[in-house]
Amino acid sequence: MTAPEAASATGSSRILWWLAAAVLVFAGVFGVVTVRSRQAFDAYKEQTLENADAPPAWVREALSIEGCVDEVLAWGLECPSIQSWCLGSVPGVLHRCLASQPRDEECAAYGDEIGATRFGYDACAARYGEIEEKYRKRATKKYCATMYRSIAEYCANGASPSSGSVAAEPAF
Repeated sequence: MTAPEAASATGSSRILWWLAAAVLVFAGVFGVVTVRSRQAFDAYKEQTLENADAPPAWVREALSIEGCVDEVLAWGLECPSIQSWCLGSVPGVLHRCLASQPRDEECAAYGDEIGATRFGYDACAARYGEIEEKYRKRATKKYCATMYRSIAEYCANGASPSSGSVAAEPAF
C-alpha cells in the first residue's frame, strides 16, 4: 500500500468512527428523552387517575356517557406526553368512566347507531367545530373518534357493571 492509499484509508476510517460516535450520541439522547417522557406520562396517569386526594370526575359524581366523553377528552388533551401514548390510553380511561355506573339505558338509546361507521360523528363535529388552533383541532378529532368507537364496543359487549357482563377493560 502506498502512502497516499494509507492516508486515504485512515481518513475513511476516521469518518466512519465519527459517524458511529454521532449515531451513538444521538441514540443516547433520544433514549433519555423517551424515558423522561414516559416517566412524565406515567406520573400524569397516576396523578389524574389513581390519586385518592383528587379522584377523577366519574368517581366524585355520576356522569352520562357524554359527560365521560367530555372528561376523557379533557384528560387526553391535557396529557403532557407523546400523543400516541395518550391516544392509546383513551379507551382504557373511557372504560373506567363508563364502568363507574350502569349504562344499559344509555346504550339502548343509541340503538343500531352504534354499529354505524358515522357513530359519534355529529357529536365530535360539535366538539371540534369551535376550535381554532389547527393541531388541537386535529387531536380533538382523533380522541373523539377513538372514544366513540370505544363506546360502541362497550355498549355492544355489555354495558352494565351490575349485569356482570361488562366488556373487558382495555389495557393502557
